[in-house]
Amino acid sequence: MKIKLSYIFKDKDRHGNERTYVRRYRNGRKVRIKEPPDTIAFMLGYQAALAALEQPHEHARINGRTITPGSLGALAAKYFDSKEFTGLDRKSKMNRRNIIESCLREKLVENSPLGDLNAKLFNASHMKWLLDAKADTPGAANNRRKYISSMLGWAVQQLPPLVNRNVARDVKKPKPMNGGTGYYTWTDEDVAKFEACYPIGTRERLAMALMLFTGLRRQDAIRLGPSHVRNGNIEIVVLKTKDKAPTKSVKPLLPELAAIIAATPTVGLKTYLVNALGQPFLPNSFGNWFKKVCARAGLDECTPHGLRKAAACRVALAGHSDQELMSLFDWLSPMMATHYTKMADKTRMTQKTIQALARN
Repeated sequence: MKIKLSYIFKDKDRHGNERTYVRRYRNGRKVRIKEPPDTIAFMLGYQAALAALEQPHEHARINGRTITPGSLGALAAKYFDSKEFTGLDRKSKMNRRNIIESCLREKLVENSPLGDLNAKLFNASHMKWLLDAKADTPGAANNRRKYISSMLGWAVQQLPPLVNRNVARDVKKPKPMNGGTGYYTWTDEDVAKFEACYPIGTRERLAMALMLFTGLRRQDAIRLGPSHVRNGNIEIVVLKTKDKAPTKSVKPLLPELAAIIAATPTVGLKTYLVNALGQPFLPNSFGNWFKKVCARAGLDECTPHGLRKAAACRVALAGHSDQELMSLFDWLSPMMATHYTKMADKTRMTQKTIQALARN
């Protein structure tokens, strides 16, 4: 007599092999039984699957593993559902989630992923171990520290707290390999070389002008279009700070930029800058395209963000204050503005005092 088991369903993989699963609810969580049907091993697997489905379930990883309640993986799942995380812009959420999940997939002893570790047992040694795994890329290591710290900082503030301490803060930041200068800053010579390669009227020249003459980040520069210009001013809500400062950033449309836009035959109705298909760029595709454009001009080190840094250097060297830089470049804190004004002050002082070394 053949016994009909409840909650069993089957499908086939891409090779046509039949697979058996246990699932209590339609579109609910499922557990696969790998043992062959009509065997004792299959019945044991069936009972184990039923028991597994009875356990509390927080979230499922990309690879289908069930996350243990109270684990670091379960904490991450709650964090990804939190207002603090969901309030981030799309790019920030994608980057932060990818980096945190890559940390959770790192294997501890006995091939156990870090995500299975009890969240309250995660300590500074684990954090240091995560950073050491990226020792050759200090920027990536620092992103691990920064985003794990954000998650733990959120967890500490929950009621009751999900962890006792933000241990990521106890670990020193990795030292950058290039002395902390970050993206290469365009020089005036670089700008001139780019302009010589791409004259006014080309998409390439328009792309550079939209960033150099507005102070906007690339994700905002590629969104800029006719609807953002009113009474000679650019009015746009910048994506990076829209949750903390949803007011519009207002800045004059420089005549030089207006002339370049007017002289460019291929512009979009929604955005000035469009790709080869006539569609607005996505941030990543624009970044890749612009770096190739720079490489064709012999500017292999140049990037969109480096152009924004060049713009900040120009403004600071012209003698403008921290507050003026914050307004133009849409910084909420004076930290970055002070960085550029201090560099400009040092340059001016050096140019003045170097004369003391002259014989006269």
